[in-house]
Amino acid sequence: MSSKRRKGAVLLMSDSAHDFVYSVLIPVYGKDSPEYFKFAVDSMINQTVPPEEIFIAVDGPVGDEMNGIISRYKSSNASLFTVKYFPENRGIAPTLRDSLPMCRNEFVARMDADDYSLPTRIEEQSEIFRKYPKITTVGCNVDEFEGDITNVTAHVILPETPEEARKFARRRSPMRHPAMVFRKSDIIAIGSYRDVYKYEDYDLQARIIHEYTDKGGGVYNVQKMLVMMRVSKDFYARRGGIRLACSSLALKIGFWRDGLISFTDLLVSGLGQAFVALMPGFFREWFYKKFLRH
Repeated sequence: MSSKRRKGAVLLMSDSAHDFVYSVLIPVYGKDSPEYFKFAVDSMINQTVPPEEIFIAVDGPVGDEMNGIISRYKSSNASLFTVKYFPENRGIAPTLRDSLPMCRNEFVARMDADDYSLPTRIEEQSEIFRKYPKITTVGCNVDEFEGDITNVTAHVILPETPEEARKFARRRSPMRHPAMVFRKSDIIAIGSYRDVYKYEDYDLQARIIHEYTDKGGGVYNVQKMLVMMRVSKDFYARRGGIRLACSSLALKIGFWRDGLISFTDLLVSGLGQAFVALMPGFFREWFYKKFLRH
C-alpha cells in the first residue's frame, strides 16, 4: 500500500478496492427534499467501500427539517461528516468550486441530494482507478426513476473508454454528474467548476477529456447501472427554455473556439440542442425518451 499527502489532501490506494480512501461531496439547497436527502446520504454511508468523509455543502438557507437532519448526521459521527454553510444560494457551480478544495481526500465522489448509489458503486469505480492509475474521472451507467426507486423510467448507457468518451463528448455529455468520482487535484488544475448555466458538468467533462485523455487519463464509465437518478414530473420541462438554448449554444461555440469540437459538431450539436430546448415540453419529453434514453 502507498500513502502520501498532497497539499493537505490524503491519497491512499492499494491493490484492494477496500483500501480506497475518498470524500463524498453533496450540495444541498432550500428546495431539496429532506426525505430524499437522507435517502441519498444513507446510500453512501452503506457503500461496501465506505467513505472517509462526507462533505455536505449547504448552498444558502435550508429549512428546519433539513437542518435537523444535517445536525443529527454530524452529531452521530463528527469525524465522518464535514458541513460547510454558505450564507447565500449561489448555485451548484460556485458551491462545488468553493467546496472541492476543502474536501480532505484526493479522491472525491459526487452525489446529488436526491439520488441513490447502489452499495457496490464505489467498489466498482475504485477498481478502475486501480486498473488504470492515470485515469482522471470514473463514472457509470445510470437508471432514471420517478417516485419510487423501483419505478425505473429510463436506462442511460454511456461510453466506456476514454477514447469512446472523447468521441461521444463532441455531441453530448459523456458522464452523469452525480455518478462521477475524480481526482481533486486534476479538477482544480484545470479551473474546477465554471458558471455555465445547466451545463457546468458537461463543461468540466469536456475540459477533463481535452487535458488528460492523451496523457493516459480522461473519462471512464463502468458499464453497470450503479447510480439511480431521480427525475421529477417536470424533469423534461426544466430541460427547455430560451435561457437554456442560449447557454447550450454558447457552450458549444466555446468548445469550437477552444478546438474541442469541429465546426460540423458545432452546427449539429449546438444548433440541435438549442432546437430541442425550444421544443414544446411534451414533444421534448418524447424526443428524450425516443432518442436519448434506452
